[in-house]
Amino acid sequence: MKQIFILLILLNLSFLASAQEEVTNDKLAIGLELAFKPGEKYRNNRDGLFGFNLQYERAVSKSIFITGSAGYLLGNGAASILPLKGGVKYLFHPNIYATAEAGTMIVPS
Repeated sequence: MKQIFILLILLNLSFLASAQEEVTNDKLAIGLELAFKPGEKYRNNRDGLFGFNLQYERAVSKSIFITGSAGYLLGNGAASILPLKGGVKYLFHPNIYATAEAGTMIVPS
């Protein structure tokens, strides 16, 4: 897992270094998150997770952004969870965009 994470960081750095245009639209945002357990087993269980996340965006060009986010979730009687995600955001129009993200959740012991 560590090898994949290091490879993604290296690919991200090489992609940022090869950008032809100089765009300095870095953005940092903070938000609230809610999560609910899926599946038949948890249908009547109202326990959910709540927390916050930080998201960072770096412009690669006028319409392509690299994104990364980390957060903290906590629920009733549940262990805390640290979600980590990274992805790409493409702007079709200033207010219309598509994003693709992948990530993992870490449960500290």
